[in-house]
Amino acid sequence: MKKALLPFIVLTALLTTASCSRNRLEVVSVEVPAGSDFSFCLNQPVQPDARNQFYYSIYLVTKDNFRYTRDGILADSSSCYSQSKFQYSDAAYTEGSMGAIRNISTSNLDTCLIQIYKDSGLAEEDVITRKLFTAEDFK
Repeated sequence: MKKALLPFIVLTALLTTASCSRNRLEVVSVEVPAGSDFSFCLNQPVQPDARNQFYYSIYLVTKDNFRYTRDGILADSSSCYSQSKFQYSDAAYTEGSMGAIRNISTSNLDTCLIQIYKDSGLAEEDVITRKLFTAEDFK
């Protein structure tokens, strides 16, 4: 009896793995133009019934080592997201830091790390996917 169940268990595990990997959320592209906004695209839209359970963080490092992080909720149901580079109101930034943030673009980026989380706490154990883009990717 046990030997007869083994092929069934293996087949079920393979089918489950294949279907899960097909539905895995992945970051496929990022655009960081000079100015106030950036955008990134996923391989599939966030499902409408689950759209408020995913969060993102974007970590930008320029070639001159300026570092900036922004996070937020993935609240739409499309596969591409456009966000402001600024997380807070203008009063939270100095004029110099606002200029430096606006100046971040794909032409001066060294690395860009985008992580998608399943919880707003943005804890490492809640990362469901991450994608690292380097200066080579932006050429």
